[in-house]
Amino acid sequence: MRKKQKKWWQRSLALMLSLVLVVSSFLTVGKPVSYAADQETSSGVYVSDKGNDDNGDGTKDTPYATLQKAYQEVSDGGTIYLLDDITLTSVGTNDVGVLINDGKHITISTAPNTETAMIKRDKPTGNMKVLFQLNNKSQLTLRNIIIDGNLEVEKVDGRLFNVYGGSTLIIDKGAILQNSYSRHPGSAIYINDTDSVVEMNGGKISSNKSSLSSMGAAVFIESGAKFIMNGGLIKDNTGGGVESRLGQISLSGDAVITGNINSAGKEQNVNLVKYQALVLAGEFTGEAGITTQSMTPGTKFGRVTDDGLDSIENLIADSGSLVASYDENKTLLWRSFKNELSQPSKDDEILGKRPTLKGVTEPNAKVTIKIVSATDPSLGITKEVTADANGNWVLAVGEDFETGKYAVTVTASKNKTQSEPVTRPFEVGNGVLRTILAEEFNPAVVRSFFRVKLISRGIPLAEKW
Repeated sequence: MRKKQKKWWQRSLALMLSLVLVVSSFLTVGKPVSYAADQETSSGVYVSDKGNDDNGDGTKDTPYATLQKAYQEVSDGGTIYLLDDITLTSVGTNDVGVLINDGKHITISTAPNTETAMIKRDKPTGNMKVLFQLNNKSQLTLRNIIIDGNLEVEKVDGRLFNVYGGSTLIIDKGAILQNSYSRHPGSAIYINDTDSVVEMNGGKISSNKSSLSSMGAAVFIESGAKFIMNGGLIKDNTGGGVESRLGQISLSGDAVITGNINSAGKEQNVNLVKYQALVLAGEFTGEAGITTQSMTPGTKFGRVTDDGLDSIENLIADSGSLVASYDENKTLLWRSFKNELSQPSKDDEILGKRPTLKGVTEPNAKVTIKIVSATDPSLGITKEVTADANGNWVLAVGEDFETGKYAVTVTASKNKTQSEPVTRPFEVGNGVLRTILAEEFNPAVVRSFFRVKLISRGIPLAEKW
């Protein structure tokens, strides 16, 4: 009897808990959720355009008015929550809007259940050249927040972020760094000093520009600093995407760096000035355009870990017919985009009236074959085929060609890279017999040809034939 009562009690409790969960799920349906933070923390400090630094206490009901005040009051490991858009102005004669200088580790985020807030450079700029500067091993995480340099402001002697003295800037999901117009390297972020790190796990860096003819990338790394990109997007920046002079760039995950241009309007996404500047640090499903100082086969530009070996093809040359590869030491280097024509195998080779063309290129590349008459360039055909997993392709022309001389031109493309074209003249003859007679006389070949012809016509042959 006791066992039955215990089971009844357990069933009743389980039913009550299930009802609570069902009711809770209905209450939360349709409720806007910000990924700024899963929960507001007790160490959070609030800022609002309508706040007050003198009378506010940093709570949600009585927030501060400025980031500078919020930073003074937030505890180590705490979060500054923005309730709405604010304008960042300079304080006193300081060149920096917010100086993060005492080793604190903090997060700046839009408050939960609030539309993404923006921190925007003031106009006019006053003394402020840099919006945020990190020193002395401090750490700042950006999440679900927009940092805007205000393109209405004339180009400035600064940028959005300086990361110095072994400090760390973390760019997480929902963070956007945009619209900075700078006279200096790193229109959005400048990273300097050994052990200084910017880690990008999500978010976007876009629409920044530099007035420099070189070194104007949105993210600029030097003096032993590191830029680690595991996710997110760097796109549509003028001056370049990312540039390393004396620093290191690490790529993995679904990071994408494409669509950035230099001052001349040419594609320049990751500009590697020094050898070994790039590390492909793991599985890389994203895409990155690469520029090296010498865009020629054999140029070395970094290294790849074991986990990244299958991701090499996602490193794409910003210019030239080059493909990323690696040697026995896992050193990254360029090689030529393969494009070989195996049939016709030599100039002026004679083919049948319905020629079959063959070649080898990069695996799964798209191949474009153009055949043009040598006597009348207006006569010709263009066909496309796809190479197989080994790079082999075949085109069997399904129509008769007039006897005469022709030229075939083959190009191949894959992952935004196109091969150098290969062109070869060939001749369409009167069937296979003409091809045989054009070769050096070979009795065995001639005998084989006539044997096939005679048998096909039902003519009996002597045994020797």
